[in-house]
Parts: sequence; C-alpha cells; structure tokens
Amino acid sequence: MNTTHLIALKTCSGNFVCAEDGGHGVIISNRVNIDLWETFEVINLSENKIALKTCSGNFVCTKNCGYGVLTSLRNTIGSWETLEIINLKENKIALKACNGKFVCAENRGHGMLTSNRDNIDPCATFEIIELNSNPDELKEMVKTYAPIIYFSPNEEYFPVNVEAFLNGSSIINEKGEIVANGTHLLSETEVLPDKLLEKNIYLKLTDPNIKYGDISNSKCYVSLNNRHNGLHLEINYFILYGYNDGMLNVKFNDASILKIGENEGVWQYITIVINTNTAAIEHIDLNQYGKTKQFKPEQSAYENNHVVIYSALKSHTFYNEIGGTSAKYTSEELGLLKTSKDKVQFELYNNNTSQGIRWDTSLSSNIITTNIRNMEVKEPKWLKFNGRWGRAYDLNEKDLELLDKISTLPYGGKILNNLIWSFIPYNKKDLNVPNGIKYKINYFSSAK
Repeated sequence: MNTTHLIALKTCSGNFVCAEDGGHGVIISNRVNIDLWETFEVINLSENKIALKTCSGNFVCTKNCGYGVLTSLRNTIGSWETLEIINLKENKIALKACNGKFVCAENRGHGMLTSNRDNIDPCATFEIIELNSNPDELKEMVKTYAPIIYFSPNEEYFPVNVEAFLNGSSIINEKGEIVANGTHLLSETEVLPDKLLEKNIYLKLTDPNIKYGDISNSKCYVSLNNRHNGLHLEINYFILYGYNDGMLNVKFNDASILKIGENEGVWQYITIVINTNTAAIEHIDLNQYGKTKQFKPEQSAYENNHVVIYSALKSHTFYNEIGGTSAKYTSEELGLLKTSKDKVQFELYNNNTSQGIRWDTSLSSNIITTNIRNMEVKEPKWLKFNGRWGRAYDLNEKDLELLDKISTLPYGGKILNNLIWSFIPYNKKDLNVPNGIKYKINYFSSAK
C-alpha cells in the first residue's frame, strides 16, 4: 500500500515552490502550476519535524546551517535537511530551519527560499496543497482497517441506518413542538430552513420499531482525516444506534426512581489512527460513556487484520475485549446506618460483552466527510443537523433533590461521582448539547 505523502507549497504571491533543474537546483517560488518539480514528498521525522524530498530523490537543504539559499543537493537527512513545522490557520504552515530562523520566499513570495526571518510574516507563510490522496486507495484503506463488531447474544437493539432513523422520526423544538419530519434532512433538493440548523432541537422516534435497528441494512459512516501534517491518517467509524437501554438503575426503598442512560439516537465511534510512513496502526480509540478510551494495537484482537470490537449489551459501549462491568451498591455501602428506614441501591448493568452476532463493517462503510483536500466527498445533508439525535435523559427538580440527598450520605457522593455523573452531566444545561458526527469531529479536531 502506498503511504507516500506528497504536497505542493503555495506562497503569499500565489506561486508554487519549485526545485529547479529537475529537483537538483535551488528552491524558488516562481511557478503558477503544479508539476513534477513542484511536488515534494514529506518525510516525517517526528510529530513536528520533517524533511522534504524533491522529484530527484534529493532533500531540501538549508545550506550553511540555514544561512544561505535553500537547495536540493543532499541525498541524506541531517540537521540542515531537517525542518520544524509550525501549524497556522487554514492549512497554512511555517518552517523553521536549523539556525532557528523561519524559511521565507523572498521578493514578496516570488523569489528564492532562504531562512532568515525572525518572525512569521506573509513571506514566511506557506499553504499546503495535498497531492497524493488517491480516492480509490483511501477507500481501500477504509475497508482494510474497518473493525469487526460483536454484539451480545442477548442484544435487542442493533445499529440502524440514517435513512431509516430519519424516516421514522420527527424534529422537536425546546417547547416539545413538532417543527418538521426527519425526512427533511434527507432531501437533496430542499434547502434546510434556519430552524433545522439550530442547536436547541432534537430528533424523536415516531416509529417504535426503529429502536431495534436492522443489522442487515445498517451502515458504518466514515470520517477520513489527515492529522499532524500527514503523519497520521485518522479513520473515524461512526455507528448509529436507534436506542440505548438504561445503564444505571437507582432504587429508593425498593422502588426504581431513576433509569439513567436510556436514550434514542446514539452515535458511537471507533477511531483507528494509521501511521502513514509505515501503514501500521498507531492506536485505537473507543467511545465509552461519551469519553474516548485509547488502546495500543497490541491490546486488541484481530480477524484477518481487522480490529475486533465488542459492543456491550444494550448500553452499546465499545470494548476491546470480552467482559464488561456490573456492580451493585447497597445502603450499608453507601453509609446508611442499619437502623435507618431508608434503603438505597445503585445497580450498574447492561454493560457486559460477549461474542454473539458478528458484523463486518468493511462491507457497509461509507465515507461521508474528509479534510483531505483533493478527495471529493459529497456530504449528506443530514450532516449539517446541529440538534441532538434523540433527546438526552433529563432530570427534573425532584430527581436532583433526591440525588443531592443521596450525595450527603458518607459514601453517597463518591458513588454519584463515579457512576451517575459518568453518564449524565450535573448541569442540566449540558444535557442536550449536539451529539451528531460533525459535533464529534469538531471535538476531535480541537483536542489534537
């Protein structure tokens, strides 16, 4: 598999950087089109250090340790051929040479490249143009690394495709009023009205059968992104569940008072990060209770080189192994005196994994969005939806009052922190934040 990372560099003049004399000469910014001499291979040395190889096979060199014109004369990488990359906004970068100064295109972006700037100015700013992302190759990579998912033998609620979910749902505003049918998010010709782009709306199932899903028609939706200037390729596999059953049951005097974790329209994700130099998996990220848990590749099982993932019973939390968690906390463990008339019990359940129905996501993976510049992907309209895919569990004042009472018990606060607030935030305003793919992708980007 080809993992070569090819780029062109555009300067502030609009010209492209060129290695003259067939990649053997000086480095200059004087071309208006990209051809072989304007193509550079990125060699990742570390997360922020690179070398640039020209079409001749030589490396770009900051001659005399950076105190001269950049050339392409060296066939090995040393300190003069090592550049530190500084990420700027809008796919722009700066390059720092071994002398600690920034590389610039002289003559306002029309001249030779030197490394003599103390600060990053327009002439020391370069726009990266991605060149080598072959769409067919990338699609093949998505299939190659797509995970195998096992569901519990007792699972009732399976993944659902977006079309089925939206066809069986309505869009609700914060007043509980229906503002549109979910099918509005599927129309290719209709422009979405502003009210469907707001964040204080959510999707509610009108067809109760949708929550059971249909594994035979389910899809895996993929976001494909370059990270760390091409050092890593991040493949996010998103799976939509129509329904999650509760994961935490709170009982007070033998009566179930809260069933936490029960909601509709849940997007779960599996992220596989590939090293583009070696084509090896760097790490695997799994969605667990709305948080990301990272695993090394050796911590997972494989089938025909596909990562094996286990979906927990009804809660659909992703794990890298069979097992899971179940726990009960009694009144005594919470610190209530044995003479107390009140009885409180917490039960964590629906969180066990085992090997039941098998789903090979490589057979149903679809790329729906990417940040790779020369890969054209038509994003579906529903990706613009800013509301929630299903309303989050809401707490009323009575619920909060009761939980506050439990938190005053000697061990109650610890239980609340470890269990309840792992599933839902304490601040009610945060209960209905967006939870769709775009929201999660933006979160990934801000965290990296």
